[in-house]
Amino acid sequence: MFSKLFPLLDYLYIFQLLEYDRTGLLKWFFKNPLRRNLQKKNSLDFTLKIQLLAVLTSFIMLSIATLFALVLFGGSLLGLVLIYILFESISPVFIVISSILIAPFDIYSKYRITQMAKKKLASLKNLKTIAVIGSFAKTSTKNMLYKLLWKDFYTVKTPKSYNTPVAISKTILSYLKPSTEIFIVEMDAYHKGDIKNLCKLARPDMAVITAIAPQHLERFGSLEKLAKAQFEVTQSLGQEGILFLNSMDELTMQIQEQFDAGKIFFGGELDKFRIENLKSAETGTSFKLILDKKYVKVELPLPGEHNAYNFLAAAAIAYKLGLPAKTIGERAKLILSTEHRLEITHPSFGGKQFTLIDNSYNTNPKVVISSLRLLKETGEGKQKILITPGLIEQGSNAEVENKKFIKLAANVADEIIIVGESYREFLRRGLEESGFPKEKTHFVTSTKSALETANKIAGENAVVLIENDLPDQYS
Repeated sequence: MFSKLFPLLDYLYIFQLLEYDRTGLLKWFFKNPLRRNLQKKNSLDFTLKIQLLAVLTSFIMLSIATLFALVLFGGSLLGLVLIYILFESISPVFIVISSILIAPFDIYSKYRITQMAKKKLASLKNLKTIAVIGSFAKTSTKNMLYKLLWKDFYTVKTPKSYNTPVAISKTILSYLKPSTEIFIVEMDAYHKGDIKNLCKLARPDMAVITAIAPQHLERFGSLEKLAKAQFEVTQSLGQEGILFLNSMDELTMQIQEQFDAGKIFFGGELDKFRIENLKSAETGTSFKLILDKKYVKVELPLPGEHNAYNFLAAAAIAYKLGLPAKTIGERAKLILSTEHRLEITHPSFGGKQFTLIDNSYNTNPKVVISSLRLLKETGEGKQKILITPGLIEQGSNAEVENKKFIKLAANVADEIIIVGESYREFLRRGLEESGFPKEKTHFVTSTKSALETANKIAGENAVVLIENDLPDQYS
């Protein structure tokens, strides 16, 4: 009830999710003016900026409400409360005003912390910085590389999926020491120039572009613009810098010739860094890892071919840093799955035991192929259930990509549960066109409801795939 009458904190949460994009917040609000009780997958991070916005927005709303109450209701307390509640319902407008007012302070704070970080980095003469860039697999590749290196090098990585200038600066200031040898930095691009600015801060010596796929297309407008944004890293790599590229990624190979950099390709049949004899099972993957002229048998305790190729990217970098192939093979056994990236568990829900494949962290048209393959291969002969809201941030390709995805899913899943309304119509039409039974299609409003539905329709030991989890800013 409180959040329905006073939704300011919910709107601030959305603003934070949208990377403080004022236009984005207003668009979201005008699309969802009455939305309340968000199914929050995270919580509002009460940073200094959020605290300032909360106080200033409340002050502005209260001041104007007091003035209105005096004019309209003669200063009545009830009138003041009613007007303030009304202002709370349109508080995104006041949040935008507040964010404009604190912009000078915000700009100065970001400048100050990034300058401090740059100064500290410049003092670390023996540090090598590795940038991990791409549309997907960044966090997984970063974590794998850290696991390979940390016993031989004093290594620091950016935590979780932190990839903004402020987050990277805080990591530099808090965790880098004079003895640090390797700094692994995850970078993401939401707009043209983002990677360029992050590289000015972190100054990478090496970089890897894991893959380029339709992601953030709503912001970039085209795959070509997105790809060029990823390749901004080449402007920061010096003559001795190395750029690792996935030669199996079609768009990467189409565009890479436009950019000058020392390049090492991995993944292709003719590449010096590649995989052979790949076998995947629910318990993991095995393959022959070829690193230049060395090779080693690898047993990776992670399912899915994509994990094998993420490991290949990390292994190629580790090998160029001097880690022996034998050591890389041994440490592969220690690699753990990254949370919500095709993470397999065997929970019990409502008294039923089933296999859960959790790929709820942002997906895209390339990743879903691996996800559906894993769903198909896991638990042969068992009931397969897919839970998905569809593919987000596909821009003008949203209908095409969502239809393509759900038609692939229709050939694998026995039951499909669609979450939310953002892409519901595209998915429904795709299922109709593929001839998927209507009685096997279910529509729900939240992931929680989806799991409850899955429990009702699931047989014993069913396999459930959660493919993407609709962010709170989507309905």
